[in-house]
Amino acid sequence: PLRGRVSRIYRDARRLHGRGPFKDHLWISVEAPAESVWTVQPCFWFELGPDEWSYGLGYYAASPSTMMKLRARMERDPKPMETLTRRLNRQQEFSLEGEEYKRPKEGAPSELLAPWYLKKSFSMGHRDKLNESLFTRELVDRLKTGYEFLLPYYDYFVTLESDPDPREPG
Repeated sequence: PLRGRVSRIYRDARRLHGRGPFKDHLWISVEAPAESVWTVQPCFWFELGPDEWSYGLGYYAASPSTMMKLRARMERDPKPMETLTRRLNRQQEFSLEGEEYKRPKEGAPSELLAPWYLKKSFSMGHRDKLNESLFTRELVDRLKTGYEFLLPYYDYFVTLESDPDPREPG
């Protein structure tokens, strides 16, 4: 089962005084129900802003523990993530995004996995300017194809929380 979330653009009209809305982006996200805070779970999203739209998969704010688990998993068994990374690098729709550490993390098992080691949190997203294509059937097909492409990444990331904590002796 998955859970959906929808943002709202709101501002109390009695207190506008010439200012615009409190939030200027609408988004929906879909993620697995979890006991932890939703912002630290991988989720699929679609977002509309005043000038652009985007969609993809990632974390709103991955916890440091989640990123440690990701690095530890890549060190233990780099092949699955290398396969996913090569697949991501061969296509044009999605790119790896996210804030990077000021001091880069060392120890990536391969050059291919090094970009993942630099991220504090990450997403694989596509951004585009608002245009007529947003209101066509082709957008639905594009999103379906895109989310199907991202599904193996979701399957990989959603299980990170069950990995052992790399800080604890095992």
